[in-house]
Amino acid sequence: MTLADANHTRSHGPRIDPERLKAANLHPETGLATDYLNRFNEAIMLLEIVNDDPSCVEELQAWEPADYVEHFSRSTFKARDLAIEAYHQAPLVLRRRLDELGGTMTSIIVAAREALTIGMSEEESRAVVEMTLASLKEHLSEASAVIHGKPLQDVESASETQDEVDALFAD
Repeated sequence: MTLADANHTRSHGPRIDPERLKAANLHPETGLATDYLNRFNEAIMLLEIVNDDPSCVEELQAWEPADYVEHFSRSTFKARDLAIEAYHQAPLVLRRRLDELGGTMTSIIVAAREALTIGMSEEESRAVVEMTLASLKEHLSEASAVIHGKPLQDVESASETQDEVDALFAD
């Protein structure tokens, strides 16, 4: 399935002009915004320095989960209303995959911050941080590809599960 084919699964309503989307820093074909990924980049930055500065765990504790629409509802992004409207018009397969990836990344961040507060050794803490960062960066890369309309057969065939998150923190 191509992006053009998937556009038939858009929500009702007039299609937003691609030039308007582009001017608002939204992808002109998908209508999705990379600004959503900033929330996960923030957690990644905190995790990257937590081993050198353990006080960052407190900042990580303050990180609040939010899905795409919640993120923009709380955001100061100047085109936040357009971002929400465009999200609802984006192809359903892209929205679902982006929501799955966002949920998985959120679960990974929440599990990591819980693990980092249980008083583990420095070596264990470093291992948790390294595994968490590797997983988050992989998922973030895929989320970016979804936002940019990567081939839909890749999006449709990909499937993340809670088991992956559980396995990450099983040890």
